[in-house]
Amino acid sequence: MNTGSIQERHIYHHLNGLKGLACLLVFIGHYLGIYRYAQSFNPAFRGLDAVSSSPFSIFIDEGYWLYLFFVVSGYLVSKSRIGSVRVLLAKIINRFLRLGLPILFSYMIIFVIYKTLGFHNGATAGLFECPFLQAFYDMDYSVKDVLMSPVDVLLFEKCTMNHPYWVLKMMFISSVLIYLINYVFSKIKSPKKGMAEQLLLIIIILATCFTYPIIAAGLIGMLASRSEENGVRGQSWYAASLIILALAICVLPVKIIAAFSFAVLILLIPNVKALNSFFSGKICKFFGDISWGIYSFHWPLICSVGSLWLITTAAQIGLRKAYVIGLPLVFVLTVLISWGFRHTFEKLSAFITKKIYGVLSGTAKH
Repeated sequence: MNTGSIQERHIYHHLNGLKGLACLLVFIGHYLGIYRYAQSFNPAFRGLDAVSSSPFSIFIDEGYWLYLFFVVSGYLVSKSRIGSVRVLLAKIINRFLRLGLPILFSYMIIFVIYKTLGFHNGATAGLFECPFLQAFYDMDYSVKDVLMSPVDVLLFEKCTMNHPYWVLKMMFISSVLIYLINYVFSKIKSPKKGMAEQLLLIIIILATCFTYPIIAAGLIGMLASRSEENGVRGQSWYAASLIILALAICVLPVKIIAAFSFAVLILLIPNVKALNSFFSGKICKFFGDISWGIYSFHWPLICSVGSLWLITTAAQIGLRKAYVIGLPLVFVLTVLISWGFRHTFEKLSAFITKKIYGVLSGTAKH
């Protein structure tokens, strides 16, 4: 997923690799969810059943890995420096466009898929009962839905053409909140500014983790960024705040605990050569580069090509074999479309938003 706000002159290679890992695990979690949430799927996969009931189930639960995206997003967005109201407003508009334009362009492609291949996830009810798969794409879509998609998704959380986008509204709000905190603390001239900012972040995280966990996860990313920048490990207040967090974490939602774990991982990787080499390597970088596309297109393709494959081949080769073959089929198509999207529409979106931000912030080159 494109989390935006990476300064062009500073590339966080390992974070790109983490995004690549996260998007792959979200894809796998969603595809395996067809089986995991099916009420009647025969014959069963005993190995997958065993994994689902073990501690390793985290690797096939897409919900956890979404929080890695949220933490990375908050970490990167917090790198923005905002010294004026004009720049603050420019950053907020830029963030909306950085998310909104790729949403618009991805909806255009999804609309083409809808008009040509159609969505067949509902028809799989004849093979197995899976509300997780069959509850989507049960309405007609129009060009208006495509054109209104940035506003619908980011302001109203209406994402009927691509359900995974439901998280983007809260991601956007989290980014706006981070920009506001950045702006407020840019006006404070005090040697204890860093301490005050981090304590405020901890308070907001604890206040939002039960009701708005996506916002809390973004702020956890910001907290990790500030801890890294301020180098406060030796200070007593920092030790006290860690004790408070350690006590609070016992009653925090599991996914918020995961978010804290991901924040630690972000800070740890650059200091561990083997991890840094892996997540900065070519394979992770490749999937990180196309992570927005994988996140955007895997679900529509599962519900169109993947479901069509199941309902047309299950009778001939068996449901189990059709389901196994469907995984690499959908994966390859998702990667190909995501790669093309990265080198066309994502580059166009980045170009447009960069120009608009330059004008709005007063940094455009004449």
